[in-house]
Order: sequence, then structure tokens, then C-alpha cells
Amino acid sequence: MAANEKRGRKRGSVLRKLLNTLAVVIAIAAIGLLVFLARQAQTVDNELHLQRLYNVRAVDALDVGLNRAVTQVGVSTMVNVADTRAVTTAQLGDALDALENGAAGLSGLSPPIDEALVRFLDTVESKFELAFDFEARNIRTNQLLIAAWTRCRSPRTPCLPRSMRPPQKHWHRCSHRFAPR
Repeated sequence: MAANEKRGRKRGSVLRKLLNTLAVVIAIAAIGLLVFLARQAQTVDNELHLQRLYNVRAVDALDVGLNRAVTQVGVSTMVNVADTRAVTTAQLGDALDALENGAAGLSGLSPPIDEALVRFLDTVESKFELAFDFEARNIRTNQLLIAAWTRCRSPRTPCLPRSMRPPQKHWHRCSHRFAPR
């Protein structure tokens, strides 16, 4: 009986070693499979991704520059506005082309990105239309204010043009107040 016990113990220890070895091999295979699947899931090219991010940031910065060129224009800088706006518009056009087309373009990556890109480009296009209208009105208003100010300097003329005067029966000339006589 002692001989059978020795063989049984020997078989048990061999089986345990085999099971432990098999468990280690299965664990290594599972980790290898996870690493393989993770590598397959991450197909983003870092350089291309960074170029796309740069394009998005460049468009954002130029968009802010266009907003400033249109809305924060003072009377003294109206001469330089056309140059600033033209340069910014040209740079924004180039940046939008790079964002949409080319190797680092966003067009064609996926349907949600395509929809967002089309929506963004429509927004920028409408901004250009609104910017020209806003600038034309802003220039006209500044011209009226300058003309009113120069007229007000003369003692015989009203301070404001007729279209900008408040409705009153009597107009007190050049008093900088809208008070009846």
C-alpha cells in the first residue's frame, strides 16, 4: 500500500504542476490577446491627429481674429480695417480648406464628423455675410456721428441729423441736451 500511496502522491504533484503551468500559459495568452486587441483598436496616427488638432485650433484663432476685426473697430482704425479683415479672411479660407480637405482633413472620416463639419462651414459662411452687413452699418453709424459732431461745432446748426433727433415740438440747437425751449 505504501507503494501505491507514493505513486498517487507523485501523480498528484505532477498534475498540480501541469495545472499550474497550464494556468500560467492561459494567463499569458489572455494578456497577449488583450494587448493585440488594444493595439488594433488604437489605429490613430499621432502625427496626423496632432495636425488635425492644429488645423482646428488655427481655424478657431482666425475666427476670433475675424470677430475682432469686424466688431472692435474704432473710428480711428477704420482705414486699416479692410486690410486686417482681408488678411484674416484669406488666412481663414486657407485654414478652412486645410481643415476640410487634404491628408489631415476631417472630411470623410465618419458621418457624424461630416455633418458637424458641414454645419460649421455653414456657420462660418453666414458669419461672413453678417460681418459685412454689420461692418457697413457700423461705418454708416460712425459717419453719422462724426457728421453730427462736426455740425454741432457750428452754432447755427442742430447737433444731430433729423433721422437721429428725438421726437419733440421744439428743438434746442447745440445744447447737448434734448430740452424744449
